[in-house]
Amino acid sequence: MKVKTLSHLVLLALSLSVLTACHSFVTEINSNGSGEVRKEVPASKEQVQANPDNFCAAADPGFSLTTEKRGDTSWCIYTAAFANLSDLQSVYAGLPGETLTINQLELRDGTLTYDVSLEASQTEEFTWKLTLPGKITSNNADSVEGQTLTWKIAKGGGVIRLQAESVIQPSAAKGQ
Repeated sequence: MKVKTLSHLVLLALSLSVLTACHSFVTEINSNGSGEVRKEVPASKEQVQANPDNFCAAADPGFSLTTEKRGDTSWCIYTAAFANLSDLQSVYAGLPGETLTINQLELRDGTLTYDVSLEASQTEEFTWKLTLPGKITSNNADSVEGQTLTWKIAKGGGVIRLQAESVIQPSAAKGQ
């Protein structure tokens, strides 16, 4: 399924282009297929100084906005919850700046399969993080820490395939 971003969301990405650190896309999937997606965007000191009460761009429909201070950097955190993997596909449709192709995204017989192709055409590097339930049995991530897989996406990196699979314990997968 080819998912194109919306033009108004691209404006969000452009409005946040003056960054002080690498931004991240974070997807956390629970054992029942629900979870949340976050886009974490650092704000430059200039953005914060110019408008200390409202330095983040407005959240798009379906996303909430919070801010965090991490060390000396202020962050804009855009979050969207999803009830199942079908909803996750819809949330991915709203991520600015990238074109995604969902190759396979399913939870079947206790196995969660995540296979997404990302066309990285952005002008800055970013990270794509995925947290999966159960035992991670295969992946092509750049690094793994516990249940979280991380891919480092280079600017203009072309098409990158993000693949992972986990097996959910039978007791954790009940109620799907």
